[in-house]
Amino acid sequence: GNSDGEAWLLSQNTTPTELVWFLEIEASGSVSCSIQYSGQSYTVNIDKDKKLSSNAGSCLVLAQDNYWLRVSPSCYSTEFSVSCNQNFLTTLLFKKSTSSTIHVLEKTSSAASGGTTKEKVESYCFAQGTSCDYEASLWASLVLDSRGKDVSSYLPYLITLADENQRFLPEAFLYALTANTEHKVSLLSKQKSSQWWQESGDKFYDTALALYPLQSETPQPQEKTNAKTWLLGSQDTNGCWENNIRTPGFILASVWP
Repeated sequence: GNSDGEAWLLSQNTTPTELVWFLEIEASGSVSCSIQYSGQSYTVNIDKDKKLSSNAGSCLVLAQDNYWLRVSPSCYSTEFSVSCNQNFLTTLLFKKSTSSTIHVLEKTSSAASGGTTKEKVESYCFAQGTSCDYEASLWASLVLDSRGKDVSSYLPYLITLADENQRFLPEAFLYALTANTEHKVSLLSKQKSSQWWQESGDKFYDTALALYPLQSETPQPQEKTNAKTWLLGSQDTNGCWENNIRTPGFILASVWP
């Protein structure tokens, strides 16, 4: 049944090697913090310029001019407990190993002096064999999200690798998964000739994909209105598109469900 399919999908996940993760501790003024994990405790001091004094064991190593601690890949899924002697907040940041663009995890934790925050890198993709498969990760995340599953742990990989996977129109998936208007703006900006989308080479498929996350938009964007007009004017004499089953099925499910 469906739950068997879900279980199989979830069993196909792995941790992306393409991402680098950092722990940031933020406070005003100089502060002393204790970081605990795996039964050990480490003290890290942060000066008024926000720079950290030292590594915190082998899992957390000074990085980015000593402003952050890089999380060693072997310590993904390790929980880090942070406590400082004044009010502070912690968050995780990530980037592609070959890029300088930093992304911030939307979840930030804060605590009062003496309180504790907990941070853990939870980063997954869907794999073919042992390697991440970007297109499969887009679709599997969309399916699981539609079934009410939390797919937030897949988003860092999908967001970070989007630039080099434009042929899959990742903004359509990311907007469907996050409702973040940045992804919507990017998606709409890719419309060609104010009528269709064409990133993969198949303008009918790409247009159906682009319109999929816009199903419940009110009022519907002008780009969607224009695309529907173009689609209606592009039908074959038998009412189909591209004379196969997949294309009209996807168009109807996406645009006229």
